[in-house]
Amino acid sequence: MATISDLLKFNWNELTKSDKKVGRALLSAYPLAGLETLADLAERAQVSVPSVIRCIKKLGFDGYPEFQKALHREIQIAMSSLLTTDNSGTPAAPETQHDVDDGVRLLQQSIAETFDRVQLSELRAVANLLSDPRSRILVVGGIVSQVLARYFHTYMIRIRPNIDLVENNPLERSERLLDINKKDIVVVFDFPNYDNDNISFARLAKERNAAVVLFTDQAMSPISNFADSVITSSTKSASLFNSMVPAMSILEALFSELVLIIGTKARDRIKRLSGVPGDVAVNWDREHDDDVKAGAHHSLIGRLT
Repeated sequence: MATISDLLKFNWNELTKSDKKVGRALLSAYPLAGLETLADLAERAQVSVPSVIRCIKKLGFDGYPEFQKALHREIQIAMSSLLTTDNSGTPAAPETQHDVDDGVRLLQQSIAETFDRVQLSELRAVANLLSDPRSRILVVGGIVSQVLARYFHTYMIRIRPNIDLVENNPLERSERLLDINKKDIVVVFDFPNYDNDNISFARLAKERNAAVVLFTDQAMSPISNFADSVITSSTKSASLFNSMVPAMSILEALFSELVLIIGTKARDRIKRLSGVPGDVAVNWDREHDDDVKAGAHHSLIGRLT
């Protein structure tokens, strides 16, 4: 039986911008968000109640009550499966004995959950958007998420030209905003605690008709209310800090897709830069190059679809 999450994925390309906001709101706290009242879900998605109803009908339901009944059935099936998985009755070992193991398992689950919930069609659309070398890409991060912004910038400049990292400096950001126009793409990394400077920069860039691509956690930064594309990832971690590893996994899939889309120009650029002293290591060999030319290379996104 297809889940509500599956239905959203199957129909994602047919959804309007308003529909996608509803879909992201549902997936951000799945499945609990779908058990909220119609008004509460509309508020969570920052859309009107009629917009939520239209989205629900596009998923094949006559209305919100039928949608919630289907979600209740889905939860019951999932709970029944959990109850029958392990009846050994063996008591769990003290958590202190398995801190590292538990942390590894949680990280694996977090990555799996990220790829389970991300809309691969939207990730592919972002790759297509970023693949045009004529567009300028401005990369923005917050206090913590700057590490993701730098990671993205470090590899993107090896795939295509015209990539600028915007530092977390008020004067520089003001100067950048003066020149932003409709040909630009602003890629923002905004994770809890959400950065007010990121939000302001993205909003002003959007007002200047730049495309805004947001990478954020599953609760979603306020930038999601006006961004053109939103890619979410889990931040679950066994430590006191949010994990950035699932987001990096998403970026790995994006890089793979971009190299496939751009093709020879990207491969040649990567190989030329790999010979620069001090440059990052590039995992490229003759056999891999021959596979790409022969059409045997497939993007990570393609394998996940």
